[in-house]
Amino acid sequence: MQIRSSRPDDEPRLTEISRSAWSPVVSPNPPNPPFFDERTLPDNVLAVLMALDLSTG
Repeated sequence: MQIRSSRPDDEPRLTEISRSAWSPVVSPNPPNPPFFDERTLPDNVLAVLMALDLSTG
């Protein structure tokens, strides 16, 4: 596992995660792109990279 600052090319996956985690209990409107904007910059968001072990079948 590796933790790093996000990059602009992480935006599609972060948007997908944000949408799947959305609940009307938290916010009245579902998240809409773009994920990054003037308030949410890539350097302010952490990304976790996990390696997949495909050898375990």
